[in-house]
Amino acid sequence: MKIGSIKLDCGQFAEKHKKEIGWEWLSGLLNEFHLRDFFNIINAICIEDLGFEVSIFHGVQFNPMLKERVLRDTLISEFPGTEPTGFLRRI
Repeated sequence: MKIGSIKLDCGQFAEKHKKEIGWEWLSGLLNEFHLRDFFNIINAICIEDLGFEVSIFHGVQFNPMLKERVLRDTLISEFPGTEPTGFLRRI
């Protein structure tokens, strides 16, 4: 299942290494690259849809409508079709 790929990997990594993760460092990095909202949405999907414990993740706050949009786009893309093949066609 497509949802299980990256999101499940993130959840399993956080579950196994939650005490080793430098949450303050990661938080600063997420802010620097404007990835906090996306990170929180991935964590919210791990909690609400994949059954991970909320205590695994550090301070998850997210927009529920945006989380549902990301989840829906992961499961059923609005842009169906096949990707172009060959290097030049993809560019």
